[in-house]
Amino acid sequence: MLQWIANMSLVHRIFSHLLVQVAIRSVRSSALTTGAVLMMSSLGAWQYLGSSLHAMDMHYAASVPISIPAEKQVLVIAIDDSAYQNFFGGQSPLRQDRMAKLLETVSGNAIHAQKILVDLDIAPPLNASNDDALEPVLRNQARRWVLASASGSTPADNAQRAIWRGRRCALGVSFGSPMVATDFGYVRTTHQYRGSLSDVAVDGRANCVAPEFNLKLQPAPISPHALKSGTVLPFSGDLDLLAQSLRALDPQWVVVGGTWGKDDVFATPFGDRYGVQVHAAALAGRLAGLYQVPNWVQMVTAWMFVTVVSVILSSMARVLGQWAKAPRPEMPGHQFFETRLIPMILMFAVLFMLGVIGWLLGCGYGLTGIWIPSSTTGFVTLIAVMLIWNWGKADFQDYRTIRDASAKVIVGPVLADLHSARHSFTAFARRPSDPAWSAISRPRLAFEGVMSLVSITLQNVLPLISVLYAIAKPL
Repeated sequence: MLQWIANMSLVHRIFSHLLVQVAIRSVRSSALTTGAVLMMSSLGAWQYLGSSLHAMDMHYAASVPISIPAEKQVLVIAIDDSAYQNFFGGQSPLRQDRMAKLLETVSGNAIHAQKILVDLDIAPPLNASNDDALEPVLRNQARRWVLASASGSTPADNAQRAIWRGRRCALGVSFGSPMVATDFGYVRTTHQYRGSLSDVAVDGRANCVAPEFNLKLQPAPISPHALKSGTVLPFSGDLDLLAQSLRALDPQWVVVGGTWGKDDVFATPFGDRYGVQVHAAALAGRLAGLYQVPNWVQMVTAWMFVTVVSVILSSMARVLGQWAKAPRPEMPGHQFFETRLIPMILMFAVLFMLGVIGWLLGCGYGLTGIWIPSSTTGFVTLIAVMLIWNWGKADFQDYRTIRDASAKVIVGPVLADLHSARHSFTAFARRPSDPAWSAISRPRLAFEGVMSLVSITLQNVLPLISVLYAIAKPL
């Protein structure tokens, strides 16, 4: 019975702190604090920190071993330096007769492949012969092909490519953009371009994206497992070996691309990857149905975490404060412990808890495919530590009940402002009022009444609007 009562007390404390955390930031938080949250979240340094936290989430997610169904696995056929030099003769643009043999081998031996993506510019060069060696290959099961839509070097080249692309589209071949979304020089793990190769591949309908298509980002997380250790089949120029490997692997999704040179290399959380590997990871993420939760879910998760942090910190501060009380005033060791060590201990506790929640969210993403980015939780927690807790100079208050929390944080301050405004303006008008208020000068009464109204506006209306904006637009 006593244990049950203790558990109920803990539940009341958690809900009380949740109410306080939300109230502090949405009702009684000053406009300065709320404005600082939005301002700092828009700075490049904070956005770079968010990108780094996304990379950490990817690492944790990829560390969780999972079983990927065969129909969601993506095979990369990587044309290496040897194949580029020997099979294609080191020519750019690539020889179409050689490309036709390669794609024919892929198509003929990956018989169950639903889509074959080609992350290469295979359009015929300007003033090339009308005899298109690729056309017979692309005509065969045309809807399986998704080709890269690349622009030419001159207006005449662009015009010829548009005609070539239109004829292929008339057959049912799809075209997608080979552009890779980046953020601070790193591959963007949360969003991909609408109309990209992976987007067109999973759409299921014939799509003919032109190079001048206005690319817009859309939520589409990259598969951490595919980006870290996706299946890559090197192609060095031996078509027979490639055919045998394809028959043995029997892939259902294939991405063909180049891994020669250093021009198409991107930085990722798992090191440098070629563009073809990034496109394959993006396709794998779409096939797996990876999902990033809405902004309001991220914010609720952050509030819940700050609530738990506040409960733990208030308990730690109370215990540590007992040790900081010096039996005698001339004991500098206790003062040093109170003013220097306690803030450091509590700060390390915050960082440790941030590491734990980041690990839990990342592993949960790897297991379920549902991504709650740790960046939002980290930002809200750090803002709370810097502005609310003031790096240990202000204690986290401990509220035992919801009634106690609401009375001290919401109802009490609002009623105090309204009470002060009413008495100030009543006394200013020289109407019957409290004698203590009537004795105050009119300038002081006017100043107090106006400031009370400003307090209600800045600490209630504007912060609430700011928080709603923050929910609509992620930090």
